Amino acid sequence: MKKWLLILLNLIIFVLAEAGYKDEAVVKITADVLQPITIKKISDVDFGTIIAGDTDIKAKQNGKIEISGNGNIKLEWKADGDSRYKSVKEFLEVPIYNENSKKIITEIFLGENKGSIVEDVIKFSGLKSKEITIKGRINKLPIETESGKYSGGITIRATYEN
Repeated sequence: MKKWLLILLNLIIFVLAEAGYKDEAVVKITADVLQPITIKKISDVDFGTIIAGDTDIKAKQNGKIEISGNGNIKLEWKADGDSRYKSVKEFLEVPIYNENSKKIITEIFLGENKGSIVEDVIKFSGLKSKEITIKGRINKLPIETESGKYSGGITIRATYEN
């Protein structure tokens, strides 16, 4: 009986000792998966044929892009040659050049005119796509502007935002 009592006492001491020195925490692991953003150009901004000396020239063809995603997507843009992106809420001065490196300054914007306020975050619920129109304007084309074909470009960046 002493033997059983000693075994029982050792077992109780062991259980109490183990219970006092151990603790546990359970950490859940979760993830919220988003599909990759896709952005594709549908059309370019084209002013068509314009006359030197004209003012308030609007693009004859608006540019269009299509963006797909399933979260909050932030849009930024920059003119070719710029190093920093800026919000699409702001109009973008984009120089376009001819073969002699002469330039014309264009104003590129989203919305109805350069003063329009356009959100720079598109909110998608579920996998969807949206078409966005890009408009352009030339305030004044100096009379001494050289004839010829002028071109330039912009880069639009789309990123998920929390």
